[in-house]
Amino acid sequence: MSEQCHTQYTEADIVSTTQHILDNYDGFTPAEKMKCGKKVMEKITVYRAPNGETSLHIYPKLPKKN
Repeated sequence: MSEQCHTQYTEADIVSTTQHILDNYDGFTPAEKMKCGKKVMEKITVYRAPNGETSLHIYPKLPKKN
């Protein structure tokens, strides 16, 4: 039970951290944006189609479950 509570806390922490970053993102310097992004994202892939359309695939850092 304790392990499950720890996992839930970790997930809640990730959500609150991500929300804080999104709420304040416009006021961050480029260096702060990069640092904050690394806290919550595993990786981002950018796809650019020949017609100029761009899409992002975001892979968040999530807690590992045993």
